[in-house]
Amino acid sequence: MLITSHSPSTRRPARQNPGLSKSEWDKLVKPREGQGDVVSLDQAPDRDSFETIDEARARVGQLDFHPIDPFVASIASSVAGGRVELPKGESMVELQIPEYYRDGVEVQMFTPHGENAPMMVILPGIHGTGDGSLTKQLKKIALEKGMNYVVIPNALGQEMTEDQPLHHPGNPRVEAQAAQQILEKLKADHPNHFETVSLAGYSYGGLLGANLLRLQEEQGTNLINGSFVALSPPQNLAHSMQELDGLRKVYEEDGGSIALTGLKYRRHVAKYGYERFME
Repeated sequence: MLITSHSPSTRRPARQNPGLSKSEWDKLVKPREGQGDVVSLDQAPDRDSFETIDEARARVGQLDFHPIDPFVASIASSVAGGRVELPKGESMVELQIPEYYRDGVEVQMFTPHGENAPMMVILPGIHGTGDGSLTKQLKKIALEKGMNYVVIPNALGQEMTEDQPLHHPGNPRVEAQAAQQILEKLKADHPNHFETVSLAGYSYGGLLGANLLRLQEEQGTNLINGSFVALSPPQNLAHSMQELDGLRKVYEEDGGSIALTGLKYRRHVAKYGYERFME
């Protein structure tokens, strides 16, 4: 898992070119002929499927992770997400869950594939919204796979905090209970659109998805009866907070220029197809 941090708004602008001409710059940061692997955002050549969580843990334990800079990793997928174009027709659905929010909660919902199509429930990361670049990527994947989708904004984001929460945001257990009520109300109003329901969560959204499934298992219900995908979920929140404290010190000191960061990690940048991320 990569722990990432957003730079403070007072951070000085990073230098993008350390006194190099364009040709010299391109020579440094662009991959050489035959270098790197072609990456497709829509394909996973080594897709695995697991029957149990133990099988998944065993497979993850065999993986090697590249020591790519956390800031580079955090912006790479966002750069790609910014290019996603989605069809029109998405609607905002307001729901009342008075046990958790004083005001109505709004979720994004899009059902172009009609009734009986599988539904993907998208759970963004901390402060994530329905219009974030990573959320857009998940929307795109859902539509291409013949699925409808609904996005539940993150409880720590502006959209949800403006709805006057009755509980302090940041408690995955409570937020799972609130999300469950949202889905139950949606299914009651649109039963034919929620026959097969899957979860896709990014970062904190992955943790929230796991808590939703845990809650469902404890209750013996089957609202979520499809698949669950967790992208970069935090496994140890205490350790994550310690890592963020260290990263905060780095980024307070400007974190080094974008140019030098790119040069330091140019092999990784070339391999993963993000050679132009500095532009």
